[in-house]
Amino acid sequence: MEPLFTGIAAIAPAAVEAIAPKIIEICSDKFRDWSQDIKIKFGESFKTSVRQAYEKHMFFSSVVFPNRQLKLYNYYLPLTLESHNSKGDVESNTLINRYPSHLMDKKKDILVVDSAGMGKSTILKFIFLQAIESGAGIPVFLELRKLDGGENAIFRAILDQLRFDFDEIQEGLLSKLIETGNFIFFLDGYDEISEDVRAEVTSSIIEFKQRANKNKFIISSRDMPGVNAFTDFFRYNIQPLSHDEAYLLIEKYGENEAISKGLIEKLKDEASEPIREFLKNPLLVSLLYKAYEYKKNVPLRKHVFYRQVFEALFENHDLSKESGELNRKKKTGLDIHLFELVMRVVGVKTFQQSKIEYSKDQLLILLESCKGLVHPIEFNPQFLLEDLTIAVPLFTLDGVNIRWQHKSLQEYFAALYVSSRGIDFHKQTLTGMFNNIKAASYLNFFSLFIDIDPRSGRNILTLLLVNELLRIYEEQPIYDGIPEILARHRRSLNSSMMHVIINSEEDVKAWKHPDKVTPIAMEKASAKLNAFENFKSSRGYYVSNFPGCFSSISARGVFLSTMAKFCLGNDFNKYTLKLPNCEVSTNAFLGLPPYFIVDSRPENPANEMKYFASVNQAIYNNATGDNAGYFLDFEKLKALKEEIISEIRDFSILSDDIIF
Repeated sequence: MEPLFTGIAAIAPAAVEAIAPKIIEICSDKFRDWSQDIKIKFGESFKTSVRQAYEKHMFFSSVVFPNRQLKLYNYYLPLTLESHNSKGDVESNTLINRYPSHLMDKKKDILVVDSAGMGKSTILKFIFLQAIESGAGIPVFLELRKLDGGENAIFRAILDQLRFDFDEIQEGLLSKLIETGNFIFFLDGYDEISEDVRAEVTSSIIEFKQRANKNKFIISSRDMPGVNAFTDFFRYNIQPLSHDEAYLLIEKYGENEAISKGLIEKLKDEASEPIREFLKNPLLVSLLYKAYEYKKNVPLRKHVFYRQVFEALFENHDLSKESGELNRKKKTGLDIHLFELVMRVVGVKTFQQSKIEYSKDQLLILLESCKGLVHPIEFNPQFLLEDLTIAVPLFTLDGVNIRWQHKSLQEYFAALYVSSRGIDFHKQTLTGMFNNIKAASYLNFFSLFIDIDPRSGRNILTLLLVNELLRIYEEQPIYDGIPEILARHRRSLNSSMMHVIINSEEDVKAWKHPDKVTPIAMEKASAKLNAFENFKSSRGYYVSNFPGCFSSISARGVFLSTMAKFCLGNDFNKYTLKLPNCEVSTNAFLGLPPYFIVDSRPENPANEMKYFASVNQAIYNNATGDNAGYFLDFEKLKALKEEIISEIRDFSILSDDIIF
């Protein structure tokens, strides 16, 4: 296969060699009192560090091509970063087919947030490689899952990289060098940080960012509560793949051209309509290819992807061989069924620990602890470890550590484990996870569980969701004297917890005193105004007159709205409200009539519908991201709750009548 970026990698060694002179030049310009020996040591250390990172990240491993190191440039499909305005519309997009100098120079601090498998790490690695080759600053790449917490975790990780050759490098001198602002810090996989140290690492990132604010930063993560801590960063998502881009990606994987063409033809067939939604996600496209390569059919359910991929890996399918198979013996001696039962336990135990990467000794201890949970299945932990990295490569070697090929594989086996247990276990486990402060980090697990076990998903997760949404809804004011449909809209809107107009004192300060904040801070604050450019009043007035409408995006609100899509599935549109058409003015929030004040009656009934609908519409249009363009019909959710309760009652009666 011809590389996508011909000739680019050839210039990398020269670009890496240029790192040392660049560091020496910076030191000579800024720190004339430093000895030449110190300058050279810093230059050589950074050169060594960058070369090692370049050599590592120019290759990748894939579940499609297990046990192989592939050149990133040969398989990289240019992805697009996109930002959204407060209406949820795409505000800007940047195709990442080279180092995005305009984006990085203008925004400086980028937060790439998206769901599992959208290519967050891939895009960071590509930008990192391009930064080296284009000579854009001094790039430093940190995989956050490797950090162990503690004070100054980020700084210590950088120091450890540099001390590989020169362990006498002084911390104070490194700190001064970083403060010059010539660096680009790539912080990959915030969501993969072990849960027990995430708070410490988060604090370390924020502290390090404050000290090194002249530099550029780019962080990647799934959407989760912790990312809200990075308020200084401009948030970007990855644009979903188009069908044509998905087909191109399939062709790139296609060392067997007949398989690629056959899959694309089947995907274009009307019978594959249910699965086309998955073509937006690069990981699911790769899993689809692996599944199709094995069975020559198109799996129409998400969890079936993972099952067929597991089967393909277990049965030794390898696209690098003409026969498509290898003769890899399983050292454990387990058949595919028993191996899966063991992997369910491995999946759930590692998922509980919120870890995807382990040292060899740590993983052996964990595998040993799994033996009691799969009895009477017998296996040797050392043999299982070898199988997991060679014969059935669900894990991959990463330097001296071993990690899951992808976090979603861990979540798949964990979901299988939970689904295999009884209804009481389902209820206890899912309820605990749903109510947990970390619930947003379980979204992909919930999605897989609902796909595997729709009944428990509906009877437990959907009921939990509806109960919480209705509780929030019932806590909202009645709005006496306002037409019922509009009052329902307002209460539904307030109950959504996902609309941002004012979300920090810093924003209020920026709007009131634009001359006292930085241009970047002003740009961020201004973006939140959007349709409210005539905003002149204080936060207090609006909070007191429009309870709930001006709350920040809360992690719980985003979690609930995403869960609604998972739980309601194909019926989602059935449970959404549409607003009445009305003319929306950017001045809708100024000079409002008295009836908008809580507990007061309208003085101008003739204009009531116009004003109320206009304000509702303005707020509705300013829902953000995936929440744009809808809010839920709580009257229909009440009916859904009764429907589910009735189903649970009927199933319980049926279960009591079954005798074996």
